[in-house]
Amino acid sequence: MHGTLLLALVTLLAATAHAQDTLIYRNGQRIIGEVEEVGVERVKYRTRSGNNSILVIAELNELARVSLQGG
Repeated sequence: MHGTLLLALVTLLAATAHAQDTLIYRNGQRIIGEVEEVGVERVKYRTRSGNNSILVIAELNELARVSLQGG
């Protein structure tokens, strides 16, 4: 019983350890990922698919909004 509770808690903490930022493109497309860098002209963010991590670089003029989980 205690082992199951501990495993559930560790899983929950691991899931919340990665920020879930939202990027909204001008065409309406929404991407959820982790923003790594916001520059003067570009935003670098990471998305995950299974065990793969993909770095994406978006031009700021392509984005309508960037919503960071931490504010």
